[in-house]
Amino acid sequence: MAFVYFLKTKDEVFSFFKAFKTLVENQTGRKLKVLRSDNGTEFCSKEFENFLQLAGIVHQKTCAYTPEQNGLCERYNRTIVEKARCLLFDAGLKKCFWAEAVNTAVYLRNRSIASGLDNKTPIEIWTGTKPDVSNLRIFGSKAMVHIPKEKRLKLDRKATDGILVGYSDNIKGHQVYNPKNNKVTIARDIVVIEEGIDQKQEVIHINISEGTNDIFPMKEEREECTQEVGNMMHTKPEKDQEQKEVLSLKESHDTDGFEDSEDVLAAEPAEPVPARPQLPSQPRHSPMLPVEMPAKRLRKQTDRYGFGVVCEGQTSETSASEISLN
Repeated sequence: MAFVYFLKTKDEVFSFFKAFKTLVENQTGRKLKVLRSDNGTEFCSKEFENFLQLAGIVHQKTCAYTPEQNGLCERYNRTIVEKARCLLFDAGLKKCFWAEAVNTAVYLRNRSIASGLDNKTPIEIWTGTKPDVSNLRIFGSKAMVHIPKEKRLKLDRKATDGILVGYSDNIKGHQVYNPKNNKVTIARDIVVIEEGIDQKQEVIHINISEGTNDIFPMKEEREECTQEVGNMMHTKPEKDQEQKEVLSLKESHDTDGFEDSEDVLAAEPAEPVPARPQLPSQPRHSPMLPVEMPAKRLRKQTDRYGFGVVCEGQTSETSASEISLN
């Protein structure tokens, strides 16, 4: 269970500590026995030390410049600060609302499940009952606050708009900031208009009119950078470069009547290369072209003597009188 107090000056620590001691002992029925702090002057004053001695509280101090000896407190402070920063940036509020954001962060932390507490919330361990979180809304959302009839005329507006900035521990209501009078009030009859992160990003406008050329390069510069990156990505090894030079040499020798050959292509352009006799090129059949199949030989129908083995392609004809049977 975490408690947070907002101080104007550090000399208020002693009065708030006495109030905290009384609250804890009355709520739990136990006595405060040990207090661990750093060597800050607000904890090491004579008034503070005398009060701890009279109350029988042991004051444990850390070594100088050694905050890790009080690591639990330091880590919890960082957790609260990080959560408050996220709430401010997500809501798009100014830094002057840091106290409301910290208070909301502690309020949410006390009502969040902790693995070190057997998946229970700190406030459940503190009070013994599960908390009611039905009143939770998105921090920084727009809220419509009802105006009581005692504070308005007959034709006046019944509601005014505000910003949800937190919750109250002692009053069943929400803390709403009114931008018109710059005040934070606690109201019960409100309607919170929650917006997701996508809707909030559409509303936020970033002014980048100054220094635009430094942030976003011109179109020509982007094209040059893209071309340079493309050349770097498509650069081939030296072997490929040599192949390109050989191909260019081939094109120059084709006009002189040289045949495609590795010896001719590998030769230097300054040295004369003797011409080689051209061999008759043989026609190459593409495997995709249709190939004509030989026509099937058709045979004549058998005559009355049973001889029908002669093909139709033969021009000679044999009559039955010329056939002699042995």
